[in-house]
Amino acid sequence: MDEGVFRVLDALGHGRPMARSALVRASGEAHSVVAALEKDKAKWFAATGSELRLNERGLAALARELHGRRSVTPADESLSALIARLRTRPGPKRALDQVHAEPASTLRRAQHLLEAGDAQRGLLFLGDDDGIAVALAGLLEEAGIERRLDVLDVDDALLGWARDTVGDEARLRTHAHDLRDPLPKGLQARFGCVVTDPPYAPEGFALFLDRAREALKPAGRLWLSFGGSRRAPDRVLAKQRLVAEGGWLLEAAEPNATRYDGAESIGATSTLWRLRKTPETRALHRSAAGELYTRRAPHDEKDPSP
Repeated sequence: MDEGVFRVLDALGHGRPMARSALVRASGEAHSVVAALEKDKAKWFAATGSELRLNERGLAALARELHGRRSVTPADESLSALIARLRTRPGPKRALDQVHAEPASTLRRAQHLLEAGDAQRGLLFLGDDDGIAVALAGLLEEAGIERRLDVLDVDDALLGWARDTVGDEARLRTHAHDLRDPLPKGLQARFGCVVTDPPYAPEGFALFLDRAREALKPAGRLWLSFGGSRRAPDRVLAKQRLVAEGGWLLEAAEPNATRYDGAESIGATSTLWRLRKTPETRALHRSAAGELYTRRAPHDEKDPSP
């Protein structure tokens, strides 16, 4: 469910009539948003003069969304098992700019996605060496929510680990793919949300933004992680320029959202950006033939990483 729609429904969730002006203030959404929703989803509302309320259909729609967004804190035994699963990830491949997030950070990001409702929007991970999809699949199972997650990666070992760990294609489906090749047609414009921690080389960063754009439906969300050193603000600014040039709308940013077992050059942390696709979101058209990663291209046979 779109975030604006959810906010309006949630503000009306008590079931009592509310003046439209009061609804604007309670939901934080513009009057035009409320008016468009009332028109597009007329079957969810009952109107009396200047007041609006949810009818049974509207309350049922809100209940379904709240069910999917609820916070899930696994029982101690389940939490320990989930952390243990994450610790079995294949070793990071520095040639692919992989540096594992701490399991607790991975779990927090999975909880963010669940509580924001993005697990219900159709969710694709463009690269996932942190194992967020595995963590989220565990949370969904714990909550009794049936959703399938898609993971696309060039790393066969990582995809095999994710499949074996979740063990159910109805909950997690993997796609072996090099993003220098066009996104498979079956994954284009299919998802309400994409999650990625892209390469930091400008060419790789731009390419991952472009592939996210292709995968997302209109107004879809992109959760993007990247960090930088205070001594090298130019590198962070370069990424911000690519985001702006690509026409993405920044909705929120959470500093130090992810902590890594490594990545000391950026302080072992990264910021989590939540971006929205807009009518102005466009391809950056950077060359995909050069070095996508800070170490080397993924098809080189020799791995110079220490």
